[in-house]
Amino acid sequence: MYKFEVHRVNPVQSSPIVLRGDGYHLTLAKDSLDTYLSYFGVRYARGGIGESGGIEMKGHLEEYEVEYDEERHRITVKFIGRNRSERFDMTFSIFKNGNSSLSVSSMERSTISYSGKVVPQKNPKKTSGKKYKS
Repeated sequence: MYKFEVHRVNPVQSSPIVLRGDGYHLTLAKDSLDTYLSYFGVRYARGGIGESGGIEMKGHLEEYEVEYDEERHRITVKFIGRNRSERFDMTFSIFKNGNSSLSVSSMERSTISYSGKVVPQKNPKKTSGKKYKS
């Protein structure tokens, strides 16, 4: 299980924004995700009824892939997430020191990235191997 706590938002056409307070996160566990991310950028299509302007999802992961780069000591997790009205292509990178980044793209919004840290979770499970696809 990965829990990524967001500390900074990096919109494509703006300066980085430091987030104060907590709560903005991405949590991956086996084949599911839970996200609550702020969004600063251009939206090309209107969101669904009752949706916030942020990126919120709870549900099943699609096309989940994990790669380990031994030379750079980096784990990269690629997957697709969906909410009621939108599909998000996500790339999550975790570095040896726990620093992490997340890039989120959608056909309905400009791409945005986030910086933060992976925090320890109860009962984390270790995985082995270089690459996994679901």
